[in-house]
Amino acid sequence: STPPYALENAALCDVLDSQGVESIKTDLFAQTPPSYSDSNLSMQTVVATVAAACVFEPVIRQASLPSVLLYNHASTQVPYTRALSWQRELLASRVQCVREKSRPLPDALLLMQHEPVFTLGTASDLTNLLTSPPPFNVVRTERGGEVTYHGPGQLVLYPILDLRSYQQDVHWYMRALEEVVIRTLGTFGLCGERVPGLTGVWVNGAKVSALGVKISRWVTMHGIAINVCPDMAHWQHIVPCGIADKPVTSLAELLPAADIEIPTVQHIVLRHFCDVFGVKLSPVPHSLPANDQYASRAVAGQLML
Repeated sequence: STPPYALENAALCDVLDSQGVESIKTDLFAQTPPSYSDSNLSMQTVVATVAAACVFEPVIRQASLPSVLLYNHASTQVPYTRALSWQRELLASRVQCVREKSRPLPDALLLMQHEPVFTLGTASDLTNLLTSPPPFNVVRTERGGEVTYHGPGQLVLYPILDLRSYQQDVHWYMRALEEVVIRTLGTFGLCGERVPGLTGVWVNGAKVSALGVKISRWVTMHGIAINVCPDMAHWQHIVPCGIADKPVTSLAELLPAADIEIPTVQHIVLRHFCDVFGVKLSPVPHSLPANDQYASRAVAGQLML
């Protein structure tokens, strides 16, 4: 069953300037959180959640919360190229609205797992692929960042958002995505951290979540990958995110006694997504699109450019 959230309404305000000098007030309406896996977790959860709340400026809505369409395929291992085609279609239709100054389409959030795959960013160095030939497909994408792995047991979120309704600030958007993960980890009593100069979220020096985005006319695609309970051996074939001196970890490794799986994490991460971006989710019954422009080239170990 889904564990209760540690704290309700952790609100951050008064971020004073854009130079990173912040004056923070945190208003915590605390409910003593019950233990999730052991008698010590309650205090760990409080500490982790307070730490997470004190580094981010959330979206404050004065009116009703806007709706984001939720396409929830978290229980499905979606071929990466199919998800990529789907994102591109959603992005293109929204960018067209921006160009034509027509009525905007609603924002969307895609939630899924993937079949095993390695993905490359726009400027990824192929030397970070350590196994030749690679054991899985390799797909070059238009996101930023270096090589990463996606596969079963990893929860992936692809927000298709028009940032004109949030903040037109790429730095803010990256920190917002990290904040979703940090608050999710805090619910489990883990203190997620940012590392200066790097993207992603870390626990005790190990990366538990990778980020990569593309933004066109302030509309986003790609997003967050959270390592819940994947096969960690698959990262041995790459230099994850091009960072050789930092390990990769997962929630299952960090909390081995908790038996954490995708269904538990998805409900928590969606709630924190709503809190950070100031939205509500509208689930959409939707089968996966059949269109996959790369399907005919999906050969194991092949580089798809």
